[in-house]
Amino acid sequence: MRRAVVCGAALGVVCAGLSPVAHAAGEARVEADVQCDATGHGVLDLTLVNDGELAALFEVLTPASVGMAQVLVGPGEAYAVTVTGLVDGEVVVVVAIDGVPSQLTRAVACALPEVQSGGPVTQSGVAGAHELPRTGASLRLALLAAVLVAGGAAGTVLGRRRPA
Repeated sequence: MRRAVVCGAALGVVCAGLSPVAHAAGEARVEADVQCDATGHGVLDLTLVNDGELAALFEVLTPASVGMAQVLVGPGEAYAVTVTGLVDGEVVVVVAIDGVPSQLTRAVACALPEVQSGGPVTQSGVAGAHELPRTGASLRLALLAAVLVAGGAAGTVLGRRRPA
């Protein structure tokens, strides 16, 4: 399979599976595999497939194209065209197979979600409040714990002394 890359800027495609555009005789077709890339842009892979016994002439026009791209696909062969950099919205691809026009329309939803900053959040969940959350510990409990630890340490030291 041969591969051509066509870059687009303001197009869009749905992140879905295959969507064939068939030739009138059913021997040649276009398959559209669409997905989202890591940057939140859409990628459209068109596969021009000829299952017939004669060569088929595909004329492809994407919004990224300057003109019609003509591709002659031999019998039993396929040719790939990739359109990248697609933004959210719709893309329309016009394909003529041996002079018979067809149209592919897809919508894209590939944009990455925006992260919004809201400021500090306190125990109450209200941004902008300037107090630390209460943890349940108090000064009385801290003093009690200190006395118990000191008493235990003193008991350990006195318990180890041997009478002389």
